[in-house]
Amino acid sequence: MFAAALLVAGTPVAAAAAAPSLQIELRQYEDISVGRTAFEPEFRLSASGGPATGAVLTVGLAGLADTISVTGVADGCTREDATVRCAIGDLTTATVRPVRLVASVTETQPAGELRLALTAAEGGDVARAFPVRGLSRGPDLSLWAEQVPAGEPEQERPLPIRVTNNGDVVARTSRLVLTVPQGLGVGDGEQDPGCTYEGGTAAGRFHWGEVTLSCPFVRDIQPRETFELLSRFFVILGKDTPGPGEFRGEIAVEVAGGDFNEQDNEGPLSVLAPANTLDVVVRAQASATAVTWTVTNNGPSSAIGWTADLVPPAGSRFGSAAGCTARGTGLRCVSEEWLAPGASVSRTVPLRVTGTAGRPGSVTVGDTGPSKETVPADNTAAITLPGSGGGGGGGGELPITGPGAAVAGLSVAGMGAVLAGLVLLVLGRRRVR
Repeated sequence: MFAAALLVAGTPVAAAAAAPSLQIELRQYEDISVGRTAFEPEFRLSASGGPATGAVLTVGLAGLADTISVTGVADGCTREDATVRCAIGDLTTATVRPVRLVASVTETQPAGELRLALTAAEGGDVARAFPVRGLSRGPDLSLWAEQVPAGEPEQERPLPIRVTNNGDVVARTSRLVLTVPQGLGVGDGEQDPGCTYEGGTAAGRFHWGEVTLSCPFVRDIQPRETFELLSRFFVILGKDTPGPGEFRGEIAVEVAGGDFNEQDNEGPLSVLAPANTLDVVVRAQASATAVTWTVTNNGPSSAIGWTADLVPPAGSRFGSAAGCTARGTGLRCVSEEWLAPGASVSRTVPLRVTGTAGRPGSVTVGDTGPSKETVPADNTAAITLPGSGGGGGGGGELPITGPGAAVAGLSVAGMGAVLAGLVLLVLGRRRVR
């Protein structure tokens, strides 16, 4: 009796079968887009992790907008009011188009949702809702370009582009136009002789920006279809491209015969640039009437512009100059022009001496872009006026500008010579008498 009890207690009990993992996916599109022509959305059904028998797909129509009509169901499916049921049977993977949809009003707007549920005898039920939208009447292209991640300089990288027809009729494209900013190069991978470049600088099979590239692009794109150009166009970064940063341009598609909504026929072009460095040096030279400073970029990165903040030496003040604005007693001068490695640029502002020499002034250059400055110390230069002793510590005499400058500028010895001449002149006149 005890042995029998042990035997019964030691008999393993069969474990319950695990429920399968059921999935529903919409194929090809991100949503269900419906126009004037009938459309049958395609779904992929799958089961994993165990058998799925007696599978049934249920499609709920109650969430559809009044503008969307169901004009038919697939073989093996039946409709009752706002529900369609499709017998799938034993399921591993299956592709189904359960319903046929048509829009009575065609304009780009949300049109409810289609609700799907998948069940199996073993459990693991799943339900999903897919948004529905109306298609535009006529062709309606939209364009999207993938952001190009940062890479090594002079490395060719593809610029993936996708063009989608959101309209309810075939759209025929004619050209693609790319506008690329300074700092980037662009090229056509097919080297189509019909392509044209406007602006920029040619370098081999690339043109450096700022440049506009226009190429023939003749395609018939069906409603809801997305056409991909994964490696037609390439971009390249230069060794002098500033970074880290994002360089943005524009891509546009032209449609033969017009487009329902031309605003989305263009999209941003975005390329990320890695970190770079530069060394900007400034030198200054002053006279009694002007200050000239020179900015030199020792590279390796270009500067995307610069600002110069000027502080006048004691006993002087600046006049007005183009591109400069007053900032306290000094000036801020701004340039938006790129300064390439090895290049220099000089600027001059007027100066008026108003008093006795004191400390020197200064010019400081900054705002050169995202590239890291490697020698910040040489971004500032002293402005020292002639006659101020060179060190700006006082004790020297500045050449006062204005009506009295000729007299005020004489030294003690010079004044003595003038007085002696006057005495001789007076004595000479007395002898004549």
